[in-house]
Amino acid sequence: MFNLSIPNFSSLVDMNSDCITDIYLNVNDETGAILGLNLIAARIRQGDTESLKYCLVGTDNISQSEFTSPVFADFNNDAAIDKGFYKHTTNSIHLFYNERGANSASDSNL
Repeated sequence: MFNLSIPNFSSLVDMNSDCITDIYLNVNDETGAILGLNLIAARIRQGDTESLKYCLVGTDNISQSEFTSPVFADFNNDAAIDKGFYKHTTNSIHLFYNERGANSASDSNL
């Protein structure tokens, strides 16, 4: 069970380069830990009907790592969205590069 964290952070960003907006949400779990959830949109077609469903593909434990909410941008100029965190205890920036090529599939995610 997750509850939206207060204050809340969310971001709409295409994390997997499929031209469909994905969601990143900060939530609290049942222990009170702050988690960042990566939700990837999946287009579902059934006959003439098309819908979007969001699949949880990864979590970031923000409270134990002392990271702030992430910033999404193309930090390494490869046309794929990367994720960056600021860690206030060490005054440092941590970048996580997206291993997907722009508009291509990959076995890993952010």
